[in-house]
Amino acid sequence: MSQTAEQKAAKEVEKAQKEAEKAAKEAADKQNQLESGEKAAETQKIKFLRSHPRYGYWPGDTADLAAEHVELLTSGGFAELVAAPETESENEE
Repeated sequence: MSQTAEQKAAKEVEKAQKEAEKAAKEAADKQNQLESGEKAAETQKIKFLRSHPRYGYWPGDTADLAAEHVELLTSGGFAELVAAPETESENEE
């Protein structure tokens, strides 16, 4: 009998471990989704005013770049910020 009880306990422990692993994986996936969303929000759209050898863009090209790159390029005169198009709901206000 003790062996059967031990087997049941081992199965329950194994099941609990699998559930914990599944929950941890789901939490990690959610965190990755949140982080990727934050990264997307950190980019800004710019328009290049002249060519830039490091980035390989030509005048008139647009790009979504990280905020620190945008600041350097705009302050150096290589690019300007592209204004986000206003939505209809913003126009109504």
